[in-house]
Amino acid sequence: MNLIDDVKAGDVVTGELTRADGTIEAVTAVNESENIRATGTVVGTLVREDGTVEDIDVSNLVVDVGKTLIAARLGNNATYVTHMAVGTGNTAAAVGQTALVTETSTRVTVTATPGTKQIAFAATFTGIAATVAEIGLFSASTAGTMVARTLVGPFTLSAGDTLSFTWTITIN
Repeated sequence: MNLIDDVKAGDVVTGELTRADGTIEAVTAVNESENIRATGTVVGTLVREDGTVEDIDVSNLVVDVGKTLIAARLGNNATYVTHMAVGTGNTAAAVGQTALVTETSTRVTVTATPGTKQIAFAATFTGIAATVAEIGLFSASTAGTMVARTLVGPFTLSAGDTLSFTWTITIN
């Protein structure tokens, strides 16, 4: 067994280091590593033409390319989340996805509000006559990187309905 493989976050390791020249040094190390996760929730409101209101509250999946984009931002990468899109696809979210299954509308520019260890993205969709079943966060108005995806509803919308989402990504 390798001692290093058994060291957990928060453990303190003490010992001696024997150098090639024969000198011995006392060493103390603290494993301060932690698992950083990106998680998210989506809350929203569907206001029907007749004034009926439906609330939405679902978890989402930050996909692999989204995690890569988040990590790249630490290195001052200029790519960031700018748009949200809806679609009709009902395939379960998976980490390897790079696009919505069936994107149905023009992407909407998000309003980003940063907070402590999180950022919220808000967008409102109008004029969509489709059955919306999926939404995604993107780094561009077309193509770009899909950061996160989740299933919603499905909601059968008419052109007079308004669908609003606030998507919060939390780093914990």
